[in-house]
Amino acid sequence: MEQRTMLIVAASVAVMGLLALFLIRPQVSPNLVSISGEVTAVRTAKGVTFISFVPNDFIVVSFNELSFEPMNHTLHGRLQEYKGKVEFVVESYD
Repeated sequence: MEQRTMLIVAASVAVMGLLALFLIRPQVSPNLVSISGEVTAVRTAKGVTFISFVPNDFIVVSFNELSFEPMNHTLHGRLQEYKGKVEFVVESYD
């Protein structure tokens, strides 16, 4: 009887944990954010500008016609999820 009770409790906790993970998973915020760092390289492919940015913890892209010089910049834009990865979409820069 004791093993059966422990099995039921363990299964219940596992199901509740999976439900909690599904409901509490992090969402990408659509708020405007700014990041500062060094633009090291810029390349364009199919109308999308890909920006190598230090720190490079995420993908930085621009769909606008922006010209960057390799130097320190503050980029303004939004975080979005694309193919399961978070990317920073630049709207403007200083």
